[in-house]
Amino acid sequence: MKKLFALMAALAMAFTFAACGGDGEPVEPEKPVDPPEEQEKTYALTLAEESLLLLEGDTGVAIAIESFTADGAAADVSLLQYASSDPDVVTVAGGKLSAVGAGSAMVTVSYENASDTLAVTVYGVAGTEDPFAENAVKLHGRVYRNESGDLVVDNVNSGVEFAFYGTEFSMTIKSDATTAQYVRCYIDGDEEGERVSVKKQTEQAYAFAEGLEEGVHTVRVLKMTQQKTGGNTYSLVITGVETGDNCRILEREEEPEDVLKIDFYGDSITAGEGNRSNSKEDAITVKNSDGTQTYAAFTAQALGSEGSFVGYGGITAKFPYMLGPDITMYNIWHWYSTLNRTEYPVDPDTDFVVINLGTNDSSAPNYTSEAFAADYLSLLNEMKVYYPNAHFVLCYGMMGTVYKTDSAISSVVRDFDGEASYCRLPTNTSGAGAHPTIEGHRAAAKVLTQFIERLM
Repeated sequence: MKKLFALMAALAMAFTFAACGGDGEPVEPEKPVDPPEEQEKTYALTLAEESLLLLEGDTGVAIAIESFTADGAAADVSLLQYASSDPDVVTVAGGKLSAVGAGSAMVTVSYENASDTLAVTVYGVAGTEDPFAENAVKLHGRVYRNESGDLVVDNVNSGVEFAFYGTEFSMTIKSDATTAQYVRCYIDGDEEGERVSVKKQTEQAYAFAEGLEEGVHTVRVLKMTQQKTGGNTYSLVITGVETGDNCRILEREEEPEDVLKIDFYGDSITAGEGNRSNSKEDAITVKNSDGTQTYAAFTAQALGSEGSFVGYGGITAKFPYMLGPDITMYNIWHWYSTLNRTEYPVDPDTDFVVINLGTNDSSAPNYTSEAFAADYLSLLNEMKVYYPNAHFVLCYGMMGTVYKTDSAISSVVRDFDGEASYCRLPTNTSGAGAHPTIEGHRAAAKVLTQFIERLM
């Protein structure tokens, strides 16, 4: 037993000695070491594009990633998360976009501390069943549909405009005229345009845009030839449009509520007769006349206005002179055209009505200035019923002035029970038949534009 106690005592002393570190001092037991903390990675993300254009109905469009890194090394793109600011415009799933409806939205791509954004614009696509549906074509002026559903253009500086996605655009046009007539085509907002001849008595396709960069474009085609010249009538019938393979007509944009609205009425000057010639000895022809290069067209262009154009050579305010009792401005102003004598729905919110008459009236035999003033006033009073909010601007002088006509117009402005002003335009008689040249029209447009701007 004594040996057992001795052994136990020895063991206890050995344990005490070890706990004191061998020199009698106590030592705390070692604590377990925690594993090293994993450091947070730094991610960086850059998309390949800042913006993207889509067409309504496009699906499965991948978002291109230029780089996605973690601490400078390539990271797993499957980690990326996506969000659309407007799911009614564009949705995103699995890194791919679907265009839902027209509009704009921001798509955010992100992971952890990295993100980048993509601006997405979606263009609405017009229905393919009717290429001339209201949401597909913008009408300029008094364009109407015939019984076959085709679009008919009779008046000068009137026509159609389309927006499309693609590289080319053509229209099929039918003309029953006995001679060629002309249109002017404007691509993507070009203000000069290109003159195109429309063949007589044919129906064929005309390429108005070719070889464009693939994308969104606009094409506007306006009629240069007035509805009647030299006893012949000129009407354009648009029977179809074509944008090429895998291209589409887009929905037209809504008209801004604050757009300036001006309707123009006049005689051969407004119709552009003879303005392409620089010789007053030349006879007026379809070929040397351009209704898209007149004081009226240039003024509308300068002011960014919308409206209609009625220009008819030889016409008077109300007196039956060169064209007979039916074709006076008093009779035709509210028609679509003399070829379609149904009433055109003028916009009651039109801001200005510009009328350029008097040159033919001044040469009418046995027609006094008092009678002209009374007829002109009668025309304005009739028009005011349909244009209750418009300011009427009466123009005269581009082919010279006659005192009795000049004073009569001044009296009309004075006696009219509405807003009216007289704008005398600069004279130019250097074109065919002593009509103004295109440069003469530009000079007159500058005066008229400034005149209207002051009224505004």
